[in-house]
Amino acid sequence: MNSQNSTDSQSQPQGNTSPVTSDNEVKNLPQGSGESPSDDSNRWFDSVHAATKHNLESAADASAEFVRDNPWKMIAICAAAVVALGVLLGLR
Repeated sequence: MNSQNSTDSQSQPQGNTSPVTSDNEVKNLPQGSGESPSDDSNRWFDSVHAATKHNLESAADASAEFVRDNPWKMIAICAAAVVALGVLLGLR
């Protein structure tokens, strides 16, 4: 029956949704090795910074690829945004 399948899918753990994308580039968050709290904060900030930088670079690469592959779609999207902005400013 289908009830067993639905309970099996609910009991399985979901994937990791942390911002860390690559073990090679970003280490796990510090676990408190007896160092000062500022060292832990600096390592945490560095790991978040590296993960954010990697994610932004990936997004920029994907955006550039989309623009190269679909130039007319981008022109249409930009034109629609300009029209929407013009309407909103015109209502003011």
